[in-house]
Amino acid sequence: MANIVLDSSAILCLLRGEARSIEVRQILEKAAEKDSPVHMTEVDYAQIKYSVIQNENRDEWNRIEAITLSAPIKFHTIDRNLADLAAEFRLFNNCTFEQSLTQALIKKLKCRTHITDIKLTDSINLKKQS
Repeated sequence: MANIVLDSSAILCLLRGEARSIEVRQILEKAAEKDSPVHMTEVDYAQIKYSVIQNENRDEWNRIEAITLSAPIKFHTIDRNLADLAAEFRLFNNCTFEQSLTQALIKKLKCRTHITDIKLTDSINLKKQS
């Protein structure tokens, strides 16, 4: 299995049972089977926590946190190199800082990605076509 970077929207889509949640579940199941974790930034982890507490409650977050921490996900802290890559990416793309950090991690790890944020995916595809 090739390395994959997930963003917070992928996990949130899975938790909410939204479109593409089956795809995200399959990615996580394959990662567990092969003992090869997917990657995510700590900022994405924070976004998941914020979204769950804001839209549900802390008890629901406690339940989800246990599941998230036992999932085959390797969380990456933001070091200077990753921050520099994210800043450069954001300069040339219409995206949030969180999205630019995800893209920086993809570049740093030379991973393929699974992004459920349609606006960012469209933005990247438009840049590639130019």
